[in-house]
Amino acid sequence: MTTRVRRRILLGALLALVACSHVVGPGLSATVEILCNQYPEALTVPLEAVFYDENEKPFVYVRKHGRVEEKPVSIADSNDRVAVVKNLGLNDEVLLAPPGSL
Repeated sequence: MTTRVRRRILLGALLALVACSHVVGPGLSATVEILCNQYPEALTVPLEAVFYDENEKPFVYVRKHGRVEEKPVSIADSNDRVAVVKNLGLNDEVLLAPPGSL
């Protein structure tokens, strides 16, 4: 199983309003963007695509021209779903599991 490297992630959130106005009511929905950190040149991959070597250095498995190679990455930030990484190209195909387990 593989995934493509992406630039943007959308996550759902539920917010409680401290104060309401007459324009806010039941059933109202909104699209918001909450920025905690910004990494304009970094890319994101699913957290399960990041592995660690014996020295605890992060890497991903990338499929190129039918071959799989380990590619060292630098993790700028992560949450429980994605890691923001450097040293990958947009549209690189990364594996979500080690090659032997596929």
